[in-house]
Amino acid sequence: MKIIFDHTNGEFNKNGNSLLEVFAIKEGESDEYMFNNGWLPFQNRWYQTRSSRLKLSPISKRRKKELSKLNISYINNIFDIADKAIIYEKFDYNYLKDYLKLNYFKFFFDDCFCGVVNLIDDIPYYTFMLWDESNKDHSYGTLSFYYLIDKFYNEGHKYLYTSEYYPLFSYKENLQGFEWWNGKKWVCKD
Repeated sequence: MKIIFDHTNGEFNKNGNSLLEVFAIKEGESDEYMFNNGWLPFQNRWYQTRSSRLKLSPISKRRKKELSKLNISYINNIFDIADKAIIYEKFDYNYLKDYLKLNYFKFFFDDCFCGVVNLIDDIPYYTFMLWDESNKDHSYGTLSFYYLIDKFYNEGHKYLYTSEYYPLFSYKENLQGFEWWNGKKWVCKD
């Protein structure tokens, strides 16, 4: 693979830590290899990050019951929810449009939450959650992970990749099968 160091978004914080971005362009590596080594895809290249994934296994009866209370659909317009969600500044429209150029699966909960999973060489990568924050009837974000764990486990997948894992995303630690990439290997929470 060709490695690209990008200092465009680099920063140096008050603690003396510096940030730079590392990207790669595949040169014969499989998508599975890239995911298994902590890389995530974005705009025709891959980036190295503290990525996260869920090792898939059956979900509990409690989670199945919680999911059964939701109206789950697949044909709604994603931009109807995006237009409601944008006022909360929870996502970037341009990133959403980039991920929608790839093969994806979308699902909706109660017409106020949408999840987007990109299928990169049939490897599920949960890239986007969009929601109308004025509707807080359920823990849609958490339930979306359990919905996807159940779906992709039953389809025979081993992992669901779930994007980055930094303090902003620490809630992922409580999901069943959670693992994160420490730069050398996948690590379990415990």
